[in-house]
Amino acid sequence: MLTRSIDRTLTARSGSVQRMRWLEERLLLALLTLLPITAALYLGYVLVLESELAYPVDDAWIHQTFARNLLRYGELVYNPGEPSSASTSPLWTMLLAGGYYLRIDHRIWSYLLGLLLLGLTGLLARDIFRTLYPRRPTWAALAGLGVVLEPHLGWAALSGMETTLFILLSLLLLRGALNTRHQPTGRHGWWGAHWLWSCSSPVVIGVLGALLVMTRPEGLLLFALVLAAEVVRKLFHAEPVSHCQSEPLSALAHAMQVPYCHCEPQRRISSLEGRPAPERQDSGSYYDKRGDPSLRLTMTKENSATEENLMAVEDPATEKNLMAVQDPATEKNPGAEQSPAKGESLVEEQSPAAGAGLIRAVGDVAVSPALMLLFFLLLLVPYAIFNYRVTGQLLPSTYYAKNVFYAQQTNPAGMVRFLLLAVRELLSGPLLGLFPGLLFAFGVLAARLWRAGVRMSLYSGTILAWLPILWCAGLIVAYMLRLPVVYHHGRYLMPVIPVLLIYGLWGTLRLCEVLPMRLLARVIPMALAAFWVVLWVNGAVVYAWDVKFIDEENVTVARWLRDNTPPGVLVATHDIGAIGYFGGRPILDIAGLITPELAPFVRQPDRVLSYLENRRPAYLAMYPSWYPWLARDSLAQEVYRVDQSYAIKIGLDNMVVYKLDWGQGSN
Repeated sequence: MLTRSIDRTLTARSGSVQRMRWLEERLLLALLTLLPITAALYLGYVLVLESELAYPVDDAWIHQTFARNLLRYGELVYNPGEPSSASTSPLWTMLLAGGYYLRIDHRIWSYLLGLLLLGLTGLLARDIFRTLYPRRPTWAALAGLGVVLEPHLGWAALSGMETTLFILLSLLLLRGALNTRHQPTGRHGWWGAHWLWSCSSPVVIGVLGALLVMTRPEGLLLFALVLAAEVVRKLFHAEPVSHCQSEPLSALAHAMQVPYCHCEPQRRISSLEGRPAPERQDSGSYYDKRGDPSLRLTMTKENSATEENLMAVEDPATEKNLMAVQDPATEKNPGAEQSPAKGESLVEEQSPAAGAGLIRAVGDVAVSPALMLLFFLLLLVPYAIFNYRVTGQLLPSTYYAKNVFYAQQTNPAGMVRFLLLAVRELLSGPLLGLFPGLLFAFGVLAARLWRAGVRMSLYSGTILAWLPILWCAGLIVAYMLRLPVVYHHGRYLMPVIPVLLIYGLWGTLRLCEVLPMRLLARVIPMALAAFWVVLWVNGAVVYAWDVKFIDEENVTVARWLRDNTPPGVLVATHDIGAIGYFGGRPILDIAGLITPELAPFVRQPDRVLSYLENRRPAYLAMYPSWYPWLARDSLAQEVYRVDQSYAIKIGLDNMVVYKLDWGQGSN
């Protein structure tokens, strides 16, 4: 009878696994299908508004100008002959230059790059979800779909900006920091892209960190967190527990509290779900199924069959058990069993010999972080040297110019205002529907950390589950302290969205499982899915109107300057993107992005005016509300104003071109 019951259980479990795998494959195919649909929806609505296919932000034209000049002149310049470090993303510039090399239209090339990166981000979000919550493979596929359908990320993918590349690289770095090696199973075919996720090597992590900083300077914060996490993991021997795949026998054995694992142990991070699999095949100890890492069920070799010993709990406060490491002899021979003395734990504290043992221990801690830092610096030092030779600073000139421009808002009131605007912007998408689940997920993590204690979490490796959350909090705090502004739909904050989606989706679905009303638990996911689709469609409307605004204002002024000004005249402006790309004239940037000598005093009218008088640009193109003191000066004579109503409807002013008459002086 017992044998038949086990056979029926295994058969049902096997069928359930097959159905989950089939559903996950179909969801992945849907993810790839949604990419061209997103492009058709967003770009199609641009055409409906009778606007040209372009970009929703003027900064995208800055990248295009750098990319075109990189191929044309062989150096990173905005004005020919003037090397510039204004590009905060030289890696994105090089990728865009590939389109000019292949003679592909820059819009098509940037759209394809953005959609490809968005698709890879969805696959990676699915993989990270499956890493953190391995018993929910179908939910992992839903996380990937949610990333592709997120309106902020759809806007970013078609914006011509480096945002999607930064998001993908940051997730890859987080994936590597979790120290999980996803073993290819072959059931997802080529779209599983397993080769992309094998990034746990310190060398690969160092390279990824350098590429991330070359995409945006704030990537330095994430690399610092990853480096610190690796040091902590080595110091506390926080090797992630082995994780058996969802096999029927191992699942049944876990339910029966029998330490069975026929698969090869893999280094996988502890499940946040609370049901991690056996720790090591040869240790004979594993966590209880409630997920408390402080409670470890121990089986001794002498009387493993007794129920009393099966449920024995080790004392988590014992320093000996906290510092326990595996016997190296057993590690070399997983099949060999240990023979400890009676009453002695199977896992003992290793006592290295003085001198050589200490050196070896220090070496084990230092090697991996040192390799990360070494390859990080090998790639990044040449970029820093280039910046220093051009501007005397290690970071791009854009970074310092924006810090000075928005320095007035780095006060307590400005920071509070930034936090409120950031929360409002992040919750303007699907995260609004996932917000209760997000709070629930954070609460579960905090409760488990409190129950296990920080010390035990460090030794078990479960503390690494907080790394993505620390990255999100750190990025928001960094902008609050240095650049407390939210514009372009919070594009600087978009890298936190996939991480919050992963935690929020898990928390929401777990809440649906524990709800007492089964009907309500079914209605909530359906309502959330409908809400998600509505926001996705609305994102296309927002994107199209942003493109229309830039096309009507910046691109129109750029073409007027190209057709109505003498070649070679110097044009001053604070929006250099479209004017630099279409105008074909040398640019003086009064915002200090490509004119770094202006950056320290961009907020001081007298010094800016004095600098302009020394350089004597012939024309000035700007929005009058940005520099009202300059627009009212007698030397500025209006010669062209954009005649479009959309800017006026949304409370902005039209862009104006002024001819500067330096012979009259200024008032």
